[in-house]
Amino acid sequence: PIYTNICQVPLGGPLGATAQPLANGNMSAFIDPLGSLLLNSMPLPNVPNTNGSYNYINTDFVNSNLYQIKSRVDYALSDKTHMFLAYGLESGLQYEPSSTYGRPGPNGMGGGMDTPGGGFTGTATSHVASLEVTTNLSASLTNQFYAGGAYFSQAFNMRNPSAVEGEPYSLIFNNGSKALPSLQTYGSSFYGGLPFATIEDPTYGGDFTKKQLRVGGDNVTKLIQRHTLRAGIYYQWVDNPQVQAGQNTNGSLSDYYHPTSFTDYDGSVVHSANNNTADLLEGIIGSISQVNKKVETNLYFYSLSGYVQDHWLVSRHMSIDAGVRLEHFTPWIDPHGQGVAIFDANAYASGAPLASPGVLYHAIDASI
Repeated sequence: PIYTNICQVPLGGPLGATAQPLANGNMSAFIDPLGSLLLNSMPLPNVPNTNGSYNYINTDFVNSNLYQIKSRVDYALSDKTHMFLAYGLESGLQYEPSSTYGRPGPNGMGGGMDTPGGGFTGTATSHVASLEVTTNLSASLTNQFYAGGAYFSQAFNMRNPSAVEGEPYSLIFNNGSKALPSLQTYGSSFYGGLPFATIEDPTYGGDFTKKQLRVGGDNVTKLIQRHTLRAGIYYQWVDNPQVQAGQNTNGSLSDYYHPTSFTDYDGSVVHSANNNTADLLEGIIGSISQVNKKVETNLYFYSLSGYVQDHWLVSRHMSIDAGVRLEHFTPWIDPHGQGVAIFDANAYASGAPLASPGVLYHAIDASI
């Protein structure tokens, strides 16, 4: 159904067919620079459109060159003390032709599109290590100490950033971005005259994550006649600095409806060309959204817990287990003291703070 509209001959320029008529659909006098860049970034048809389906079909074969190493050492420090140390490593390159974490669904009548320039090259490295020391202090007393940690680092960068650069406007924010905007018309919108494409902004560098996990604990086991007593403590620390994908500092364009004409923000009346894709080429789009800057989040939390347990063998046929466990969880914490943003309706009503009414965080309000 999308081709029904695309195949219609454009009737006029942005001021309408009466003021700006087109001869045989020739739009060359009214081409918008951004619309031209977006259309030129798309591949040409490679299959005949004989059944109303897509006219460009491509299968992406992705080779992810990864290697993995695993090792473990067991060592008897003495007759009563044994330990083991384990370490694992996985590292390599990952290739993503469409978006940083796999391919989204077609999401619209125009289907889905790879990122121009060959997509992304990702580096992924994970380290996992664990240590355990077990000591038999006596015939009835055992101590087990353990510690471990994991580190995962992943970064994605465009293989050819220049393929998505050249955006001629500042769109909503003059934030220095020169990348083409994403095309994000979801669903089966008849008015979506373009395929779906999430284009990452290379202006501020690639997306990354650097996750860390640290754990440690100790368990003590004591046998007293028919009782097996256990007690232990556990500590965990998790950190997750990252720059998430899809923040759209380059903006995104969406098309859900094209009226015959509408009044623009500057008061002028804009007319549709009677072809949704031709409208984009003339600079007419349903809506634009943009984020002013790419945000790096860096949050961590830790937890501390302990337990006491008794396994009581009452008789040959019955046993009773009882215990208690206490845990302390902290909220996610910002190591730079900025805090996590919240929305306050009263602050919004008063217009505070001026830069972002209603949005408060610890750095500007110590009570949060």
